[in-house]
Amino acid sequence: MNRRLETILVALVIVLLAVTSPIQTVWADTHQETEDPAMRMGDLYAGRGAFGQAITEYKRVLFFNQDEAIVSSVHAKIASCYQAQEQWPQAIFHLRRSIQTVSSLKEIADREFDLVTVLLAGGRDNEAELHLLRLREYSELDSTRVSLYLCVAYTYGGKWKRAAEELRRAFPAGEIADLRMREEIERLALLFTEAQSAGRKSANGAAWLSTALPGAGQLYAGDPWDALNALVVSAGLITLIYAAVKQEWYLEGGLLFLYPFRRYYLGNRDNARLAAERRNLAVDERFRRQLLDGVLSLLEAGQCGEASQRRTAQPCDTQP
Repeated sequence: MNRRLETILVALVIVLLAVTSPIQTVWADTHQETEDPAMRMGDLYAGRGAFGQAITEYKRVLFFNQDEAIVSSVHAKIASCYQAQEQWPQAIFHLRRSIQTVSSLKEIADREFDLVTVLLAGGRDNEAELHLLRLREYSELDSTRVSLYLCVAYTYGGKWKRAAEELRRAFPAGEIADLRMREEIERLALLFTEAQSAGRKSANGAAWLSTALPGAGQLYAGDPWDALNALVVSAGLITLIYAAVKQEWYLEGGLLFLYPFRRYYLGNRDNARLAAERRNLAVDERFRRQLLDGVLSLLEAGQCGEASQRRTAQPCDTQP
């Protein structure tokens, strides 16, 4: 009797081991990513805004993990932390590493556009433009989304004509059914035209005007107070030099000419050039802000998603 009971117990143990072992293996495989303590700590720190500590935890995950899907996700999280700290080169590096190891087409598209956003934020407009032109060659990506990002990139760089062309490419006139959307696009197109024809001052012209008459270049560039200052100070120094020469104080007159007058006269020319450049930058920034607000308002209104569905049946869910 005891022998039979022992046999039954041994058989039960063997059956339980045979059943529970694969279950434990499957559970471990499915929960490996979510149960990683370093990953949890990294997410916790990132949620609290402690991005430096989060990056340390995420890098610990990279060190001990070789799974491509996890590695890609962690690189994207590290890039997000660097982006929050406005450390653009590091964010760009980790986004590119993330793209290299990601397998999902949707994730590739999202991270490619995230990379463009970081490039623009980091002031690398030309690099963002080249990257978008390369993305346009891939038919799998949403062409409307690419055109809108190119519109933003060209707007950042002050390339108004190209930006307007990309806006038209993203929203062709014949395909716009919504009246308010059509009016908004027409308004943006008009703004692009105004940005191209807005009066800008020649920096070299301003410098030459101040060479001929101190303060004239500043007045031309729209800075009357600096123009008055340059004219009055230069006139005063010339008067002192003339008086010194008339009294035969040649040494004093020469020193006045070589030091205060020469320095102030040349500085007056440089100030005229800078005044013209500042004015041009202010004009560009005013148009840039209005145009970017307009493009982003289209995205926020969901118009980008509707246009994408008409063309590629893919949503446009990421904003530049």
